[in-house]
Amino acid sequence: MEYYDEEQQSWRKLGFIVDCQANDDEMYSQHSQHSGDNNQYVTETGCARYLIWAAYVNENYSGYGAAEYQYYDPYYGQWDQTTCGYADGSPCTKMDCHLSSTSFSLLGFFKHKMLDDWMEQLFKHQGICRWNDDDYSFMKNARKAWPQGCTMTSATTSSGKPLYYDVKPAYSGQITVAMYIDEECVEEYYMTTDAIE
Repeated sequence: MEYYDEEQQSWRKLGFIVDCQANDDEMYSQHSQHSGDNNQYVTETGCARYLIWAAYVNENYSGYGAAEYQYYDPYYGQWDQTTCGYADGSPCTKMDCHLSSTSFSLLGFFKHKMLDDWMEQLFKHQGICRWNDDDYSFMKNARKAWPQGCTMTSATTSSGKPLYYDVKPAYSGQITVAMYIDEECVEEYYMTTDAIE
């Protein structure tokens, strides 16, 4: 197996899927029960939510570490070459694995079931380097707000059926939280914001 330096690799989040045919025990054993944060009942019989991501490698890597790359600055809408100045002779390659014209090669596609674990690794290894203290603190606390499975609420429908909530995949690789009327968190419960209040 070929070894790639960690600074030679890159990754990109592609999105989220719901898999009702999942048969693994990466997060929970099926049909077991436990309490989540704040003693909330997590059914664990729901369809699995997976984060899908891709890994890439820069096969032209020259060994300059982070100083090998320029990074896209979304605030200014341009490539920032500041890090390239930390190493004489840096090729200043664009960290652009998300573009079709990239020089990075695809290593593979992966799925990760434990959203909180994935976020923790991301924040620990990248967020601490790129965010200021306030942003890092906010994101560290905000990640804990995401459900860790199909969770029963104390609310019910007008007919008395219990309501549940879980992560819901959204367009453009995003996620949101949705309410469901079944303990597998498959049948979404649609309501107005007035009903929520």
